[in-house]
Amino acid sequence: MTERSIPITLSLQYDHSTGDFADYFDSLALGRARASQCSKCGDVRIPPRFTCPYDGTATEAMDLTGAGRVVAITRGDAVLPLTDATSVCCFVLVAMEGANNFMFGRMVDANADISVETYVQLVGDGAESPHPAGAAIFKRVKDQ
Repeated sequence: MTERSIPITLSLQYDHSTGDFADYFDSLALGRARASQCSKCGDVRIPPRFTCPYDGTATEAMDLTGAGRVVAITRGDAVLPLTDATSVCCFVLVAMEGANNFMFGRMVDANADISVETYVQLVGDGAESPHPAGAAIFKRVKDQ
């Protein structure tokens, strides 16, 4: 028996709700850092968590300044979610002021002169990204 393969393309189109994270994603697009804080232990997380990862207590929403320091950087060609275009991107992991964890995002300028400890500010994208998580965009600001 001769083996053959037949190319098949599958495509799905559907609306994916942002659900309970709608406020976070709406704020992110505007450059606002929406986080959560545990009322029991004070742990602050961005993106927000609905319960504390340490003690299971319900958290409360809060805003951070959106500023922080870069702790890791990677540059390279990337295809951003829900697009077909490849572009040079600079992705960063940021220690946000007031948060107990790091936030992942992209620099607005892939060629920005940044290094570990560079001070950055969340600026959002004005809801231009095809996926709301793509609004986690930072720019370099004067060192603090």
